[in-house]
Amino acid sequence: MRIVSFLLTFFVCASLTSQGISFFEGSFDEAKELAAKEGKLIFMDSYAKWCGPCKRMARDVFTVEEVGDFFNANFVNLKMDMETEEGRLLNKTYQVAVYPTLFVLDADGEIILREKGYRDARGLLQVGRKALLPSESQMLDMADQFQSGEYDVLFLVDYLQALQWTGKEGQSNVMAKLAESVSPSDMQLEKVQQAFLGYSPLASGYYPTHILKDYQNVFIDQLGKEKFEETVLSILKGLWQGATKEEYGRFITPEDFDTYYDVFKSINNKRYKREVYLWKMAFAEAFGDWDVFLKAANTYFKSKAGKTDETTLMSASWSLYHSDPIYDDQVLAWTNRVMESSANQSAPYFLQAYLFMRQENYEKADEVMQRCMVFLTEDSPEYKDASIINTILETQLSR
Repeated sequence: MRIVSFLLTFFVCASLTSQGISFFEGSFDEAKELAAKEGKLIFMDSYAKWCGPCKRMARDVFTVEEVGDFFNANFVNLKMDMETEEGRLLNKTYQVAVYPTLFVLDADGEIILREKGYRDARGLLQVGRKALLPSESQMLDMADQFQSGEYDVLFLVDYLQALQWTGKEGQSNVMAKLAESVSPSDMQLEKVQQAFLGYSPLASGYYPTHILKDYQNVFIDQLGKEKFEETVLSILKGLWQGATKEEYGRFITPEDFDTYYDVFKSINNKRYKREVYLWKMAFAEAFGDWDVFLKAANTYFKSKAGKTDETTLMSASWSLYHSDPIYDDQVLAWTNRVMESSANQSAPYFLQAYLFMRQENYEKADEVMQRCMVFLTEDSPEYKDASIINTILETQLSR
């Protein structure tokens, strides 16, 4: 059975390139050798130099960043001028009569997909995804192999990513087995690296975070330090977001959370110290543990970074406002702090007005809004919202 081999780029994964499609410059046979070595398929653009649509694709489609990210991650990409000596020989096999003709081939050169004619960026991405999508019978075969104890690393990578692509269950079990089976030599393969970096734990609430620590030098060599750190943060965020789903509660607890984020401490201890309380705030908010949220927030807002972080201060204020009126005093304290540092920002005034209105203290709400109106003009984007609040207050105060 031909197992579809593919490497998908997800919202949590930093792509390895961003300059459009990178085309292999060797021969067709060399492209097949590379595809076999990397466990990838071949995307071949069959063109002619005189072909107008071919030129437009080369100029306007192959250069699109999103297209490049997808095709570079999933394929060995090859442009083949079908009127060269090599192209004419290949044409005896592939019978190209329309330009461009787009092929997806396996490492033996067998045709998986043939598409004729021009495609825009969206259409080309659809071609690539169509070629990578496993059939139902392939998925069943993979499942049977896994249940029978097939734990070859490259097979596990294919199966894991097939499960992700099709949204099927069982991803955490396959990922756990992959982490258990992978060796340092396996981790030298881009395909295996991308399986870990491109895996989103959002759907399963599970990720073997020790892999990020144990192989960080390998990942950094591939991505660079900054991209690797951002990828790790995305994975950790997806992990706890997935784990907050009720059905995945068994995978993560507040204690697990600390353990998982300790992985980032080993990667960048300085940044960990700066951001750990932001993570704790987000985690506590997801679980509705407002006392833990408040403790983490106050610690962060006393730190060097937190003292000037008005955006997070306002976000935390809104979160507490919506959680429980018992935190109203804290909301007032935080919004007062924003007012003191940014007197012409309307957000803290609006929040205080809502809070006082909820308490039916309309005089105090009106006082806050009058202070806000001083720096608003009719051209201000917030002016309409302020006017609505003032109309409500006028009605209440006139009773």
